[in-house]
Amino acid sequence: WTQDTGDIDLYGTSNFSSTSSIDHITIYGSMRNSFMEVTTTSAIVKLGWRLSGTNYWGDTKSLTQSYAYYSTKWNVNSETNVAWTKASINDIEIGIIYDSGDGKPEINQEYLEVWFAE
Repeated sequence: WTQDTGDIDLYGTSNFSSTSSIDHITIYGSMRNSFMEVTTTSAIVKLGWRLSGTNYWGDTKSLTQSYAYYSTKWNVNSETNVAWTKASINDIEIGIIYDSGDGKPEINQEYLEVWFAE
């Protein structure tokens, strides 16, 4: 994935069948700033998710020129401001937005982890 500022890339997720209470979710992405010609370029991205047509973005991540894993955690569903449910997890798409910069963000993996309460 290599895009322009403001571009969004979203991915569907597989449904899960657990009935355990959900503690939080974390979205991970393996990303880099692939613009190698000039070392002063920046690529600022945000990981996030979409539910019911609304996007929810995490904190900004400033990408380096080497691939690294970045993550954002949500303790509650930002749409409802309450704990995550199986239904809401099964309906979300995860994604990334190229927030700002003059670099070239590149992502080679993005995934969702669902953490369950004990």
